[in-house]
Amino acid sequence: MDRYLAYFIIVNVILIVGVYYIVYIVENNDRKRKGKKKYSLKYFFNRGELTAKGILSGLVFGMVFGFIDNISLLGGMHHLEKYFPGGILTKSGLGNTYADTVASSLGIAISLIAKSLLQHDDNTQPIWLTPVATGIGCLIGLFSGRIILGRK
Repeated sequence: MDRYLAYFIIVNVILIVGVYYIVYIVENNDRKRKGKKKYSLKYFFNRGELTAKGILSGLVFGMVFGFIDNISLLGGMHHLEKYFPGGILTKSGLGNTYADTVASSLGIAISLIAKSLLQHDDNTQPIWLTPVATGIGCLIGLFSGRIILGRK
């Protein structure tokens, strides 16, 4: 493995773990200031007890966002690339901006519908589930987009 790739991966892992740890500390300090009981790590990551509604609720936004994001990125770049200024990185950034905007708009709308239908409270959705579901949705969107566009 390339040394710089290893550094890149390590920096990303440290960044993600570090930010979650900071959030854990900040939330527990806030709870302490309000005289509330401190969260355990398990409770913090799961937002309470895992429930089917919480898991479904977390899956909906992540999977819809990931799927729409990659489908929009592939389709957007396929149709809009010639209109974007700059080199490949600038075009990729603009395509990603387009895809993220469409995906977040549709993802939040569909997740709000799902939460309403499930009668689910936002605060009990596991915080780890949305990133996992987004990754899964992105992969499904990537492979679906490649099939639809007939590209490799």
